[in-house]
Amino acid sequence: MFGVEWEKQTSSDADVLLQAADLVEAFIVLLRVENVANDILDTEELPASKTTMINAFRLVIATELEADDSRRLARIGRQLSRFQDNVGLRISLTPAHSAAPKAARRADREAAQRFDRLFERVAKEALALDRILAVSVRIAERRGAASGITPHFEPDGTYSFGHH
Repeated sequence: MFGVEWEKQTSSDADVLLQAADLVEAFIVLLRVENVANDILDTEELPASKTTMINAFRLVIATELEADDSRRLARIGRQLSRFQDNVGLRISLTPAHSAAPKAARRADREAAQRFDRLFERVAKEALALDRILAVSVRIAERRGAASGITPHFEPDGTYSFGHH
């Protein structure tokens, strides 16, 4: 379910859940350090494979008992769409006001078309992640209604896994 790297390391459900929480935390730190915003980065930058990261978010969200935190985690997990295969160097969007000659603008069209295809892929994947993670949010909301145990975000924005 999680990927080869997890199958070799886990011995219990609790271990899997702790590893998932660690991966989610590592991703949150990565977003903060890299200041991803609207940029697109290569999946090689992720702490684990993209599939493993998605599954880690699904598990952590589904086991979250605080509704606000599960929705917040889903919004953060959506940022996985900003990581795509074979991107290479980070792609940053900044507005450009160019007075370049027409020939130079034509040469840039191919690059612009590549970026357009890549950003379309990001948008589609973001919607798909919204749907996938929404299921986990609904599971968390049902579980949270039945329990008073609440893992939560710390004041510094890091995610604290455990029972308080």
